[in-house]
Formats: sequence, structure tokens, C-alpha cells
Amino acid sequence: MPRLKVMTLNLWGFRGHWEARRERLVAVMQEEELDVLLLQEVADRGWRLNQAVELASFTGYAMLYLPAQLFFPWPTVATGLAVLSRFPLANPGSEELAPARGIFPIGAQERRIAQRVELALDQMSVVIYNAHFPLDAEARVLAARRLWARVAAEEAVLTVVGGDFNAQPDEAPIRFLQGQIPLDSRRGALVDAWTTAGIGDAETYPTVAPRARIDYIFYQAEPNIIVQETKVIGRTPHALSDHAGVVATFAISPSRAPELPEEVEPVATLEPV
Repeated sequence: MPRLKVMTLNLWGFRGHWEARRERLVAVMQEEELDVLLLQEVADRGWRLNQAVELASFTGYAMLYLPAQLFFPWPTVATGLAVLSRFPLANPGSEELAPARGIFPIGAQERRIAQRVELALDQMSVVIYNAHFPLDAEARVLAARRLWARVAAEEAVLTVVGGDFNAQPDEAPIRFLQGQIPLDSRRGALVDAWTTAGIGDAETYPTVAPRARIDYIFYQAEPNIIVQETKVIGRTPHALSDHAGVVATFAISPSRAPELPEEVEPVATLEPV
């Protein structure tokens, strides 16, 4: 039964003893046998290696980094998003969710984007979105509308949308993405992987004493795709970041896909790039 295991994590830049956190994250990637890792707040500094480049060099994963906010051009001081994958990444793209505001945009004024990639898999077409929503409540609503307009056009067997949404489950952006409320006469149609197959506690922030659920993995899929398990990891204070990570395991159900051959090589056992 083909399987795809996806994790999202706000990386927190270089803060909080990055080298130790990096080692723990590499260990998690190996122990969990992650197929895809979505990262937000990836720091890019001109005088040291980009964090995503470091992780790719330690693991051999394919990697695509996309800057979101450029604070200073030289030496580079920027932050962005990154996707690491055990499989080749293709057709990268992006969607601006919130433009930068002010002369020196920080915090609620930062530019926020969504990153899009496709996985090069033989068994099924998979599209991945990696999103980081703004801190401002009104801007998050606009970001949700912009993100859904892009995702709604996808025709993949499985589309995964993960990231740091800076919003609790009962807030408008999250409810809209799941089709629970309309915005401008439109409704999203994403499914919350936690609602489908969550185990344990769902809160992801802050790791010192988690009290908010703001990191999610959503999906839309053909009927033969199932979620086997969704869980939160790294809830020990600053073990991986100031956020905990969310891990969702997707699979193709043979009972819902009779046309599949009896023996199908699990996605997770394919050789990494």
C-alpha cells in the first residue's frame, strides 16, 4: 500500500541553539521515515549556510527554498519557506498571501507566501503547498482566500496543504478553508488531517506549555486516499523549535482502488534522491 508521510514545522530561524535542534530534527526525519518536510521561518544569512541547505546536506533530501521576506540584500538577511523531499521536486511556484508593509517590515508587517511543489512519483500525482499565514487577523482572512483560489485549481490525486496558519480552529480562515463558512460567496473544501485521524494532543504552540493549535496539515484527495495517522511531535520545550511539528501519514487504500495491482511498492521504501 503506497504511503506518503508529511511533516510541517515552523523552524524558528537560528534561535534557540540551532545546532542542537538541527541534530534532533535530522534524527526525527530518519526515525519517522519522513517523505516530505515543510518548513517555515527558514533563515537565510549571507555569512552562514541556509538552514534548509544544512538539513538537505545532512539527509540527502531534495530541497527547494523560497524567500518570503528580504530584510537586507547584502549580506543576505532573509527568511522563507522550504520543502525537503525524499523524492524529486518539480514545477515549483508561489502565491503571495500578504504583501510587506512599511519601510522595515517585521512581525505583522512581514510579507507572507505559500510555496507550491509537485512530487515526482510514479504511483500518483501529488501537489504540496507550504504556507505561512500573517499575524494580522484581517490579513489571514485574505491569505486564506488567496490560498484556496490557487489550491482549488489543482487536479492532483492528492493535494497536501500544510504550514503555520497562525489561527485557531474556530477562527474564520481555518473554518473557510474547510468549507464551514463562506467568504465572498466561496467556500474551501480542504479536510483537516487531524480531524480525520488525529491521536494525542493537538496543540502546537508554544512548546513550553502548548495551548494553541496553529499548525495544520490539510488535504483534498481522490476517494482512494486515506489518512492513517496524524500526530504532534516535539512538544518538549524547544526540542525542535518554539512550535511542535505535525505529522500526517497518507496512504492509498486497496479496498477503494480495486484497479491497483495486488502488490504495490510502498512510497516510503523508494530510494531517496
